[in-house]
Amino acid sequence: MGGEGPGRGPLPRLQARAIAPYADRMRRLVLAAVVAVVLLAACQSGQDPALEADGPTTTQAPDGSGATATTVASGFGLSEVSVPAGKQGLLKAVRAAHQDGFDRAVFEFEDQVPGYKVGYVDRPVIEDGSGKTVEVQGDSVLQVRMDPASGADLSGPQLRQTFTGPTRIDSNTPAVTELVRTGDFEAVLTWVIGVHGKPGFRVNTLSGPPRLVIEIAAP
Repeated sequence: MGGEGPGRGPLPRLQARAIAPYADRMRRLVLAAVVAVVLLAACQSGQDPALEADGPTTTQAPDGSGATATTVASGFGLSEVSVPAGKQGLLKAVRAAHQDGFDRAVFEFEDQVPGYKVGYVDRPVIEDGSGKTVEVQGDSVLQVRMDPASGADLSGPQLRQTFTGPTRIDSNTPAVTELVRTGDFEAVLTWVIGVHGKPGFRVNTLSGPPRLVIEIAAP
């Protein structure tokens, strides 16, 4: 017949309307649980999510030509970093290596890390004292100026050379081309780092042994 008997007609629609709020609530609970699991995993990893490099980001030239102006990865920057001069640092070793996400330039000292200023400089690169132009491979030049510092100890009756390594160090790493000493003059020690493009960098100091560490963002 044409009538609506038991189990038919409006009853299923009433059931659907009654169930809908509970289904929506379940979806929200599941989403909240997923977010909680992600946050817990980040905390247990021992890393600050805001400092994890998520790959380099590029800034395009303002003329719309598509040329890359800078490359800055999360946790790195392009601004100059400096610490005022303190006790003299006697340079012992210089080295470069690649780590996951960045290249690292390390300046190791005998007793303490001196004051420093790290930042990009324009070409030409001039040698302290002589005024000669120093050629540096790479697209940009990152200067590391350490003060007071030297690769030689002049405090005794005889000069003691604390740094006996090369003054030009090739680096087979993705971001850094080479490290070049451009001055050891009047208690100011200067090295430059040639780099591909103009990547962001960050500066740290470490102890045991004392080290000045410059990390340059790399693919």
